[in-house]
Amino acid sequence: MILKNSRIKKLINKETFNIILIFFFLYMTSSFFAVNVRGIFMLVSILVISFLTFLVNFKDIRINVKVLTIVLSIVMVTFIVALINSEGIYDYLIFWIALFTAYLFFISIPIKKFIDYFVKIMTFTAVFSVIAFMIQVVSPQTIERFFPLLVNTSGVTVYNLFFTLLYKTDYILMNPGFFWEPGAYQTFLLLALFFIMFVRNKVNYVLIGIYIVTIITTVSTAGYFALVFLLLIFVLKKFRLAKSFMLFLILVFLFVLIYDFIPSNIQFRLFNKLFKFFDFSSIKDNPIYESTVARIEGILFPIRALIKNPIFGLGFNGLSRMAVDDGLGLLTATQFNWFGYFGFFMGLLLNYPLWLWSKYNERNKFYAFLIFIFFNLIIISENYNRNGFFILILLYGFSLLNKEERREEHE
Repeated sequence: MILKNSRIKKLINKETFNIILIFFFLYMTSSFFAVNVRGIFMLVSILVISFLTFLVNFKDIRINVKVLTIVLSIVMVTFIVALINSEGIYDYLIFWIALFTAYLFFISIPIKKFIDYFVKIMTFTAVFSVIAFMIQVVSPQTIERFFPLLVNTSGVTVYNLFFTLLYKTDYILMNPGFFWEPGAYQTFLLLALFFIMFVRNKVNYVLIGIYIVTIITTVSTAGYFALVFLLLIFVLKKFRLAKSFMLFLILVFLFVLIYDFIPSNIQFRLFNKLFKFFDFSSIKDNPIYESTVARIEGILFPIRALIKNPIFGLGFNGLSRMAVDDGLGLLTATQFNWFGYFGFFMGLLLNYPLWLWSKYNERNKFYAFLIFIFFNLIIISENYNRNGFFILILLYGFSLLNKEERREEHE
């Protein structure tokens, strides 16, 4: 009995360490704080965190030969891209370190445990951030009194609660969690929600409700559209077509009913700017539509880069120069950037894990295709191309190439 209790304690300690290490890996790759500190500090931090994870799980390390081969191929091809485009090594070094640290996490923690740990982290973050957000809405002076201000390189000022941030603004209150902006927060919230709704064996409707409320507080256009799309897939899978259609009509009716009660500034942020999405020429010099312009350019510039060099792309610096010289300089569409950076074949390879995740636990190709669209929606408004945590998600996606791995995770 004593021996059994000691084993339980060891397991609890190890799981606790893993959750903490995954949290800090996410924090140091994606937080408001991390993206505004010196690059060397961030790189050293994620290297230390990934090595600690490797050591904590050393006895359980498993090498997936297919994924290792893919990782080495990515390093080799991106090195060739750098040579062909005569680019400096710094941007590639950041990418390779992100890839290396993600790989250490990947071989240290099995996919099933990672999903469980990640959902726990995002659930805690969601609850904490919503409570803090509600306090700011009801009693902003409480936040002002007890929490320090943090200013990023763009002059954005936030109250720092570590596990979440609160904007110092009179315009629109938004919930960014601890991420660099609400658009990034929605990506990881919706990824966790996908795991809760489609990957875990038992659906937890209380958790789904918590995530829906949290995503609403982000006031993220991409987050709202992706949430509705994910809920639509869930309803279609859960209920018969006629019932699903009725629920959809009810949701549309409710939206039309409450739309006029939404403040005009929030209406504009969420919906009105999208009306100009296909009228690019009339808005590209209008600062009011800067967010919309950035999203359009984020798709157009990688396509232009791919056309210029279909095999090897323009590299990190080449695509960035194009975006700066001809536009706002923001490359926000992750899946398109892969093509612009590294060419057609590497672009396909780096987007392939999204399709593999879409097929996870889903045999129906129609639903898998809808989930694939969902994955594209949650990353199209942000740049995750050198984000170690996002690359980790891709590596776990590549691991689903193994039928044995899929079978083990469904047990």
